[in-house]
Order: sequence, then structure tokens, then C-alpha cells
Amino acid sequence: MAVTPDRFEFPVFIEESCMALEQKTGIHHKNISSYISKNQGGNRLGYKFVKVEIQEE
Repeated sequence: MAVTPDRFEFPVFIEESCMALEQKTGIHHKNISSYISKNQGGNRLGYKFVKVEIQEE
């Protein structure tokens, strides 16, 4: 998920894969994956990237 890079972190794009986020943001999917795994967020790019896991019942 891409969110705003501020303290509110409002959702900008909600997608199921880094590839889908790449198409929306123009940021390479490998970079998005790296930002998420290193908890860097990518704030300077205009988005912060976070991983959200949903538990199914």
C-alpha cells in the first residue's frame, strides 16, 4: 500500500502486489519491495510504502 509520507499516512494506492504499485506510482517494483523490507518507506519519492497483512477467518 502506498500512503502519504506524513504523520497521518492516508492511503493513496491499495494494491496486492509491488508490480501493481509500480504501474500506479512509476517506481520500480524492486525498489518498492526494498523500501518495505528495510522499513525505509520511500518518503522522498512522495509516497511511503507499507505492507498490510489481512488475516482471513
